[in-house]
This record gives sequence, structure tokens and C-alpha cells, in this order.
Amino acid sequence: MHKRSKPDPRMVRRWAPGELRDILQGIARCAVLGTAASTAACSSTSQVTADPNMGQHVPRGTVGDGPQAGSESLAPSPTGVEAGGPDSQQPPATTAIGEPIECDAGKPKLLGDITSPLGRPDSLTRASAYREPWADPNIARIAIEEREGSPCSSASDRAKCEDRYAAVTDADSLCGEHACENALVATSGDDVLLATATLGDLASILGEIDTLGEAALVAWLNDHRIGCGAYDNLPVTHVERDSEGFLVRYEAFPCGEPHTRVILRVTSAGEVSTVEREELAPSNCDVGRRPDGACVLSAGMGAFALGRHLATMASLEAASVVSFARIARELAAFGAPRELIERALAAGCDEVRHAHMVNGLCTRFGGRPSPARVAEAPLRNRLSFALDNAVEGCVRETYGALVATYQGMTATDPQARQILTAIAADETRHAQLSWQLAEFIEPQLSDPERTMLRSARVAAVRDLALEPDNGLSPRERSLIGWPDERTSRVLIAQLARAVLPYPT
Repeated sequence: MHKRSKPDPRMVRRWAPGELRDILQGIARCAVLGTAASTAACSSTSQVTADPNMGQHVPRGTVGDGPQAGSESLAPSPTGVEAGGPDSQQPPATTAIGEPIECDAGKPKLLGDITSPLGRPDSLTRASAYREPWADPNIARIAIEEREGSPCSSASDRAKCEDRYAAVTDADSLCGEHACENALVATSGDDVLLATATLGDLASILGEIDTLGEAALVAWLNDHRIGCGAYDNLPVTHVERDSEGFLVRYEAFPCGEPHTRVILRVTSAGEVSTVEREELAPSNCDVGRRPDGACVLSAGMGAFALGRHLATMASLEAASVVSFARIARELAAFGAPRELIERALAAGCDEVRHAHMVNGLCTRFGGRPSPARVAEAPLRNRLSFALDNAVEGCVRETYGALVATYQGMTATDPQARQILTAIAADETRHAQLSWQLAEFIEPQLSDPERTMLRSARVAAVRDLALEPDNGLSPRERSLIGWPDERTSRVLIAQLARAVLPYPT
């Protein structure tokens, strides 16, 4: 065990009240003005004079040549951008190997290609259970994804059968301590059969897996993402037969993980294994703190990139509610001052408000958030807590606050500008909290451990610069003030110079 060192104030950046806010606003103003100002100028609001109409005007070439704020042309079309225009976004392409799964209105139809030992069941139901952190993370919910037939229609005691059906499709019964499950439920006469990835009557319902639809259904039961094109921004899943059963090809973009193309093998017995996993792009998370243990089901839903971007942002804001609640519990376990615990809880309340605000903006631009699944996890030790805070808080939260500040200054859509300005103020407080958490926890670590944290912060800044673009068109960028690649590089470089200097 390393010997614990005495607190070393040099290792943690301490911010005077309002100092971090002023630095972020200064950097953002410099980026808006397109100056090549020094770090000192960009980090001091007293040395940078903002345009009095800042937030009303976007310099040409900074974030795209969108219309000016207040013009009538800013009103979004039902999908958020002009349908069919040059900036319209198409769903990503995929290699069409095998047969595409059946889709209806952009949703998978997996129950129409089933040959069951039950003959023709009264009903087949495909249901998924989940939790919504922005509502109440302890409440499980159920979504009926697809249904064929009428449950219990031929039962001798229909009321009793329906009670059993309701019990097996209850959200709490499908959600364990750490995760929720997808389910296939069949009713036939008086029988109610349940199949999930871990238990149940899969063989009784499907028998041998001998159709393309059954193979895709088994993959879905095992929590693999089945796509149907533009509705959920996922390429259509393809299935083909091979000598050992079926190959299922799909793509997924889970938050915090790479965009991947996956090939599964599903055997006739319903066993699922991964044949190939190809990384197509790095993590697609938006800027800001990524909740530990969170997994957003997709990169947001919607026909256009702006709606999908805002949908992902709304889901991540919602997942952050759980993240801050967990931080508060861990702070209490570490004996932190009551003020820090209360500020972490208050930050969670801010995220609830952010999720609702961004959700409204997302809906306006044709997007739909995916439920954010947040896995329960044991409390972390001090080093794990400090590492997460160093990367997700001191770097990503601070950068997220900077980007939101920039967006509040440059968004040409009035509603977006108002929302992002409010979010920027909150996120700047959250970033300040992250540095105060570091000031509390890092002196409790050993010198080698604190050196590890410093390296993690530097690596996190480097990773910011490597993250892929979100695919927004120039008009879409302009509407929400999203920085282009050149501006992002400037923001990251100036932020690194302003907040990361540490003694060696």
C-alpha cells in the first residue's frame, strides 16, 4: 500500500469564485470573433470586448452560413430541416449481405416469420423493459414493441390467463438489480409462455430456429440492436443462413463505446455468439460528463442529424441524474463536507431540468430520445472515483460547459440560444464542482496515484480532439451554434492551456 501523502495544493487547480466562468466565456468569445488571441486574452473577459450583439450574429465561416437569428426562415420544418434539401441527412449505409429484416414504418417486424411448435398461438408479444432515470430510476417501465394476435383468446379461463399474462409482462418482473430484459411472450389456450435471454420457454415457443425472422428475434432477446433505417438511425439489419445456423449483421452506436458493425451467429438451438466485431468510429458521445455505467440505446432517434444529435444530448442529460446521485452517495461514504454532497444533489436536479428542456428542443427538430439505461454498480473506491472525476468532470464537464457557452453566444435559433445559455450557466457550476471534488479527494491519494490522475486528464484532452464529428450540416450547426472542426480544435487547445497546467 502506498504511503498517503500530505495535501499538495499544487496538484489541484483551485478556482476563485467566478474565475472558471470568466475563463470559459473569454475563450468562447475569442473563438466567436475568430481571433488568434493569446491564451491570456482568451481567458480574461476584461481583455476581450464582445460584440454587443453577440449571440445575435455569427461571423461567416465560424459555424456555417445559416440565417441570422430572428429571421422568419428559422422556423423548422416538421423534421427540423428542409426535407429533401442539400443538407438533408440520410441513414447510414451498410453492406447488404443476406436478407433485410422486415420493417414497418421504420420498426422491426420480427413476429411474422415464426414457425412455432404451438401451431398458431393466440398471441405473440415482443416487449422490452427499461428504466427512465429522468423520471425515477427506481421505477421500471414496459414497452410493447410488437404484438400478433389477441392474448388468451382461446383460454378456458380467460381472466386467469390474462392475469398470468399481465404478471409475466410486468416491468418489475423483467428488471433485475442491474439490468432489464427483452421478452417474448406467447399465449396458447391456457398456457402463458415467457422467453428472455436468460430464462424461459424459448424452445417451447419457437422450437428449432429455422427462419430468418426467428434468428433476428433471438438476437434481439439477447439485447442486440436490430435496426430498421432512418427511424432509429440504424442501418437495416440483415440475416443470412450459413452452415451452422444464421448470421445476423447489425450496427450499433452505444454511448461511450465505438460505432461498431457486428456479425452474430445464431444456431438452430438458439445459442448466440459473436463472429466478428468491427470498429467503424470512436465513441460518439456528446461533450460533457458521461455517466459511469450508462448506455444510451442508440445515437438518438430521428430522420435528420440535428434531431438525432439533440436526442442523444437529452438522453445523456437524463442519465447524468443518476450519475450525480451516485457521486453524492460516494461523497457521503468518503466523509465529504455536507456542502459538496448537497451541490452534487443539486447538480442532479439541474440535469432533470436540462433533459426536459433539450427533449422539447429535440422534438421540435424531429428527434426522439432513446431511454438511457443506467446499470447499478457498487460504490467506487477513492482512486476510481478520482479517476472518473478527473476525466469526466475536470476535462469533459469543463469542455462541455465551454461548448455550451459558445453555443449560447452563436446559436441562430432563438429558442436554442435561450436554452443553451441557461444550460451553460449550470454546466459551468458543475465543472467548478468537479474541480472542488478533485480538491477534496486527490490529497487523500498517494503521489503515484495523483500522477496517474494528471496523466488521465492530459489523455482525456487528447481524446477530445480525436472524437468524430457529429455529422451536422452547416445550417444545422448554425441553428444550435455547434462548433465546426476548426473551432473545436481552437476551443480544446485554449481550454488545455487555461485549465491543465500542472507542475511536473
